[in-house]
Amino acid sequence: MIRVLLIDDEPDLLVMVKLFLEQDGDLEVTTAESAQEGLRFLAASRFDAIVCDYMMPGMNGIELLKTLRGMDLTIPIIIFTGKGNEEVVIEALNNGADFYLQKGSDPREKMQQLQQMIRDAVVKRQTTSLIVESEKKYRALVQYAPIGILATDAGGNVVDSNPLLMSILGTDTEEDVKKINVLTYPPMVKSGILVDFEHCLQSGEGGTFEHYYVNEKGKKIFLRYRIRPLYAGKKKISGILAALEDFTEWKSMEEALKQANKKLSLLSSVTRHDINNQLTILLGNLELMKHDRMDESMREFIEKEEVAAERIKNQIRFNKDYQDIGVHSPQWQNLSSTLNKALMTLNLGKIRLSLDLPEIEIYANPLLEKVFFNLFNNSIRTEGVRTIALSARKEGRAWVLIYQDDGPGVEKDEKELIFEREYGKVAGYGLFVSREILSITDISIRETGEPGEGVRFELWVPEHRYRVAGKPGMK
Repeated sequence: MIRVLLIDDEPDLLVMVKLFLEQDGDLEVTTAESAQEGLRFLAASRFDAIVCDYMMPGMNGIELLKTLRGMDLTIPIIIFTGKGNEEVVIEALNNGADFYLQKGSDPREKMQQLQQMIRDAVVKRQTTSLIVESEKKYRALVQYAPIGILATDAGGNVVDSNPLLMSILGTDTEEDVKKINVLTYPPMVKSGILVDFEHCLQSGEGGTFEHYYVNEKGKKIFLRYRIRPLYAGKKKISGILAALEDFTEWKSMEEALKQANKKLSLLSSVTRHDINNQLTILLGNLELMKHDRMDESMREFIEKEEVAAERIKNQIRFNKDYQDIGVHSPQWQNLSSTLNKALMTLNLGKIRLSLDLPEIEIYANPLLEKVFFNLFNNSIRTEGVRTIALSARKEGRAWVLIYQDDGPGVEKDEKELIFEREYGKVAGYGLFVSREILSITDISIRETGEPGEGVRFELWVPEHRYRVAGKPGMK
């Protein structure tokens, strides 16, 4: 329901106009016989539109219009009067009237026009209010965003930005930012950033990029930025929208972490080398101590020492494998190439290999090859295995890679235990390490085979962790 305040100094006219306007049922009209009375109604109630006469005693329609607009009221106002000269029309519209309608001899036609004007004015004001409110929210988001934001025109000139961008660019005022052209701005030219902006403006292709950047104050920062084209219409590129983040502190921490990992890796490698040398000496001497006439109790002690030494060797080997997990960032790896690398150092012998896999790349730790190596190696070392098969199926948006052999399989109560560290004579640390490698990029592995019918490992590769080989972003 649209609530209308109708102001006119003619009581009979008020009654007639009210009856006409309320005929369709969507307008509710309150009448006032003077501008002063109308102001009292406005102070006490809310209205969606005002219709007022021009010629009224005390305060005419234009004076009322000026008063209301001076109070910052945005309510639609329609001047409805018998006085129709051009000066009155211009004055009314210049002072904020939404419409002007001259009274005439055909009341039905005029009332229909007035009804439509009221409806149009209310819709227009509501739409404008929504746009203004949306603009305020947008500005607040941009102003207080924790990243620098800029927009350019088609020529690369900055037309909008937020305060945080000033600290990133090293400028003192927002006006300085608006003088920048991203295609010619010296710091961007020197850093190579302009190449990405040029490409976006010419091709319409955006993306996320990283560059070292020296700003106007001479501060070197590591900049990560996302850019996308802006369009005028469907095809014409009108500019660029960019979000810039200062990742200098993050980059410094990353470099420090890499250096720490490098030193720890070197220390661990040297330590393992020295321990392995001593173990070789120990095992060699234990072997020399054995002879035919040795007391059986002494032989038993020596054999226990050999077992302990072998366990130490296995623990050192595990330490090396586990140390490498997570040292390097995940990367896209071709599934077929990864399997071939895993098989290069293995001898399948008489075991038949069957492969039925999609041409995909998997986003995983660089040690993904070791996962398949462990699976192949376990099958090769298991007595009775004659066939190994790898296949895949689509499960929703995930790919499930399936590894099977025809060996004795895994008992039901051991299906989770085989992934524990040091469990099992054959798997050793392999399956524990494999699960850790896969988990870095949310790939899971489980054993689902039937005991006595061979192992069946399922590797679940979720969405965004695979793509069509050679086609980035495609699935």
